Amino acid sequence: MLQRLLQPLLLGALVAAVGLTVAGPGVGGPGGSNSVGTMPSLSGGSTVTAEPRPSQNLFLRGTREVLLASIFDLQGASTIALGPGALGSQRITLELRGDLDVVLDGMMIASGALEVGVFAPADEDMVTAFQYGSTVLPPQVVPADQTLDLGIGSWVSANIPLPPYRLHTLATLAGRAQHEVAIAPGIVRISQRH
Repeated sequence: MLQRLLQPLLLGALVAAVGLTVAGPGVGGPGGSNSVGTMPSLSGGSTVTAEPRPSQNLFLRGTREVLLASIFDLQGASTIALGPGALGSQRITLELRGDLDVVLDGMMIASGALEVGVFAPADEDMVTAFQYGSTVLPPQVVPADQTLDLGIGSWVSANIPLPPYRLHTLATLAGRAQHEVAIAPGIVRISQRH
């Protein structure tokens, strides 16, 4: 079900990344059938841009196929925005905004096929600190509109049991946010709260 909802968004992101006109699946009608629609051409100078990032938000980056295969579950009051992409790359960035819980394929993260991190707000720096149990690491500053790696890939690759850990962020205008990462065999669960 989740793949069916994400596929039109990812197809549109792929179109934006490569500038092609393609036909894609539409949303099924009341009878449950699939309709086929045509995505608009983005080669005539149109661009796809998200609204400015108001807060510290989770992002996922990978190819269309990796993103579709990696997201096992997504719940909460969230929206998905197309984030900045790497020029000349087939990798797409999805920004997850709002309070949410997402379950991802741990092996895709460990292999490097799926990047996971947190964006700083678009117009201000954020201060971040990781918390492991009762230990809080020294804070670091992430410049506006830059990314912070959550370090998930190294933990999953090392196959070391790890209790859930947290990332606390603070931006003057955006306020506080918290991300909690829980790693279990084969999956990674991330909670985002603002």
